Amino acid sequence: SSGINAEWPLRPGEDVQSITNEQLLAIIDIGFGGRAAEEVLYNEDTTKISTGCAADMSNIMRCAQILIEDNGYSAEQGLVRYSDCKTKNMETNELIQGEIKKLLDARYKKEKSTDCDSALTPLL
Repeated sequence: SSGINAEWPLRPGEDVQSITNEQLLAIIDIGFGGRAAEEVLYNEDTTKISTGCAADMSNIMRCAQILIEDNGYSAEQGLVRYSDCKTKNMETNELIQGEIKKLLDARYKKEKSTDCDSALTPLL
């Protein structure tokens, strides 16, 4: 796995005021890069994916939530700060989760299209 927790921890309650959207996207990409590399290494056998990927997924989700809920990082919804809403109805929660899923699907697709084979060859 990419070991994102060792490189750039983003823990609950940590001050994220000074982290840019670009940095949050980079954390997502690094985490997904580790997962994509393990899938290539293990020939898409997801039963062999390590627990390091699970830790990365926790950070990836937190970054995506910050982007969508706090920073208004949604082309479809625009500059909406959902984290300021005192109560969120089911429709709003579904909208947020949909935006997070779209963001993560696009970032993962980008990482999966990276040439992992050439990056892993020296390690094999």
